[in-house]
Amino acid sequence: MDEETIVRICSTAFLVEEIESAKNLLFEALPAKQRNVSRKGSGKSTRDLYDIISVLKQADPEEIPIFVAKELHKLPPVTFDHVDVTRLLKDILILQKDLIEIKDTYVTSTQLNEVKNEVENLKQASIVNNFDLNVNQKRGGSCRIDSFCLDSGPSGLPHITERVHLKDNGNTSAVTNNEANNLSTL
Repeated sequence: MDEETIVRICSTAFLVEEIESAKNLLFEALPAKQRNVSRKGSGKSTRDLYDIISVLKQADPEEIPIFVAKELHKLPPVTFDHVDVTRLLKDILILQKDLIEIKDTYVTSTQLNEVKNEVENLKQASIVNNFDLNVNQKRGGSCRIDSFCLDSGPSGLPHITERVHLKDNGNTSAVTNNEANNLSTL
């Protein structure tokens, strides 16, 4: 709202004494950067209102006291003429962005019900073990391949270290299986 509109609304809604007491209260509440000038003559309330506006513009926002209205019926009505349209547009844009985010990230009630039904069906379904059909259970084949007793780990199966007897030019020597493989490749 521009200054002229504020002055026009306040000068018609409030008495001269109310405007003067509001001005004095504001000057007492703020540090003395500007002198409180007593206005006289015709147009006193209008000039007092301009003084109030100029003090509020020049003051540090942190130093401005918070005022409340005790008698709300004395406040002038706010119509659409006096509403800050740019602020409303910003709020609408923020709401639209939030709504789009909600639509993108949240699930619908039908999707939630479908997932609930799938979980219920999985809870009630019996798990059938079809993996051991061709395994001889009587001879110790019940350990599965993914069991810990047959798992060789990341390095593969351990090397067999059984001794093999080799005949080399009539000499017999005992070597491990790995050594025999190395000798045969030479």
